[in-house]
Amino acid sequence: MGAAETQLRALGFNNFNPVTDQQSTLPKGEVDHMSPTPNMKYASDQQITLYVSGGGIQIPNVIGLPVNSAIQTLQSYGFTATPSIHSSFGPVSQNIAPGTVWQVVPNQGTTVPSSTQITLYVQPNATTSPSASSSATPTATPTSSTTPTPTSSATPTSTATTTAPPNVPAH
Repeated sequence: MGAAETQLRALGFNNFNPVTDQQSTLPKGEVDHMSPTPNMKYASDQQITLYVSGGGIQIPNVIGLPVNSAIQTLQSYGFTATPSIHSSFGPVSQNIAPGTVWQVVPNQGTTVPSSTQITLYVQPNATTSPSASSSATPTATPTSSTTPTPTSSATPTSTATTTAPPNVPAH
């Protein structure tokens, strides 16, 4: 930021308002952009807002990696917060190996401060499939006639339930 202020002072400006921009991917402390628009004529007392990078980091693609590799990758990018890992829900597709990251929140590619809590959704270990249940319930219904006629019906039912993953907001 010092170089930007020096340049502006050389041009006759000295009314600066530095604002931290956590979304900037520039190194911390560098001016990302300014307001008003540069290369225009302004009065020397015009306030100039300098948007200074807070050192935001773009979340790398860790989808498809084993959870330990994903954590190492996030740490190598400078994230200091320990990732939050959720493995209670799997993705719609079951073609993902257990222990593999299938979703990241905030989404990969998003620029965030290094202190941001990254949530990793991990494919849980395989469990047994829900079993189908069936029941047959014979019933006898007498009729009021001289010759009772038994009526029976069998109603087999099969119910399999699965739990869908929660709606994960796309960012």
